Amino acid sequence: MLPTSKTLEKVLVFVLHPHGTVPIGIIIDAPRINYSKKLFSLLRIHLFDLATMKVAKDKGSHPLGILSEADIETPKLKCCRELLHTESNFKVIPIVVKNKENPKNMFIPFKNEGNREIELLLDIVNFPVQDNQPIRKPLAEYRCQKTPLKFQANFSSYITININRYENREKRRKDQKVLIAKVKDTSMIYSYILDFYFLS
Repeated sequence: MLPTSKTLEKVLVFVLHPHGTVPIGIIIDAPRINYSKKLFSLLRIHLFDLATMKVAKDKGSHPLGILSEADIETPKLKCCRELLHTESNFKVIPIVVKNKENPKNMFIPFKNEGNREIELLLDIVNFPVQDNQPIRKPLAEYRCQKTPLKFQANFSSYITININRYENREKRRKDQKVLIAKVKDTSMIYSYILDFYFLS
């Protein structure tokens, strides 16, 4: 017998005419990264007496059990150029801007390592600084390509970042931003530190 958890049971009441049909969707929340599992669900269907608002107890009105099977897999996105900062455990993508071409498009390779197509919503935000650190002006304007961006299953593609350099009067040649990649229609978010190195 399959175990039943009371906390996962939901009671739904449908009014169906003879030979009527109704679609039922089961939503699974699997927020953990690299999570995959085979899930079995048992649906119990009872006849409901609308006159008494109770489950029918006539002879022959036994509950019907339906066993459903589903595969759960969270999206798996990987940058082919990412490095791991061991102290902070953050993923870092170094980007070297070699020439003075302005504006310039940089192509960052990514791979969808999952078995399903995903759509990404992209954004570039400022790198957080501590209270005792001064806020530095950015060396350029950074923009991602239009989203959502589709990645086929087990397929590699590029995320395009447009860089429009400002007139730089400082000796500083490094800029930091954060790339946010959210999987559409999910709560799954990937973040990468972007280290921009400008060479004159």
